[in-house]
Amino acid sequence: MTPADARSDSAPPPAGPPSIPPATRGERLAWCGFDFSNSAFTTIIITVAYPLYFAGVVVGDAARADLWWSAGLALSQLIVLLAAPILGAVADEKAAKKRLLFVTWLGSSLGAAALSFPGAGQLLVAWGILVVANVAFASGENLVAGFLPELAPPEEQGRLSGLGWAIGYFGGLFSLVFAKLLSDRGLTSSIPLMTGVFMLVAGLPTFLFLRERAVPRPPTGPLLRTAFADATLAWRDRKRFPDLRRLLLSLFFQQAGVVIVISFAGLYGKNEIGLTESELFVLFIVLQLAAAGGAVLFGRIQDRTASKRALAAAVLVWIASVLLAVGAPNREVFY
Repeated sequence: MTPADARSDSAPPPAGPPSIPPATRGERLAWCGFDFSNSAFTTIIITVAYPLYFAGVVVGDAARADLWWSAGLALSQLIVLLAAPILGAVADEKAAKKRLLFVTWLGSSLGAAALSFPGAGQLLVAWGILVVANVAFASGENLVAGFLPELAPPEEQGRLSGLGWAIGYFGGLFSLVFAKLLSDRGLTSSIPLMTGVFMLVAGLPTFLFLRERAVPRPPTGPLLRTAFADATLAWRDRKRFPDLRRLLLSLFFQQAGVVIVISFAGLYGKNEIGLTESELFVLFIVLQLAAAGGAVLFGRIQDRTASKRALAAAVLVWIASVLLAVGAPNREVFY
């Protein structure tokens, strides 16, 4: 999860099939609920609990664990980068965002749960599960963003997106509380299993109430060939949209930095700052509350000013925070 995102769209929401009414408040909340489910993955599996278990139990060597952890996340992000244009084209051609979202949600939930089973020395098994689960998680984040223009007009999309992030952070908060209870009882290996179950239960309302409003396109040939053709055409036309090109380039660097911070915050806090596992849980529980407030605030800033200003402000806050964390002489400053 990140404090500012690219979920908004300057174009008006598509009309969708005439038989489907405009989105209700309950449907918007169901869409926001997906972040409540998904935040458990990024909070527990990527940031706080599983990196420590992976380094201390599965690998048993901090330096070697950092290398494998970096490689696994890098490989999964590369797969998502290459697959995203094709996945998006398939979703558009078949009006299948919801179906594909269900598959990615199921994959990340089951993948998270499966990480409870590889133990000491089973590095390749744990690493492979991590890669698959993270690919599913990141792909789901891309797909769920595609619903936003169908759920709110442009002037309200920042507010709805911010609400989704805020609700998501509360999902991370609850999952952290459950994880700390398990950790305090010596059941650290069960935390990924708990996370997967949490994601499955918390994500159900999204698929019960969120509707697919897109209309399938008339087939113009084999699906994958059409998807590849659409992605290739979009790449060739990139020079026609200089603003979009600049936005995507800036988001590439911004998201790269955010992913690195999120992926190594727990390990950095333990290895460099000297925080105990219990202290890390408490720190990130507090951070979920701060992040929820920030999500709502920046969503309102986006609607009242402009997306560019909100994103720029968020990036400046991130840069300042990272510099302070790197130079923190003690745990109080790091907090």
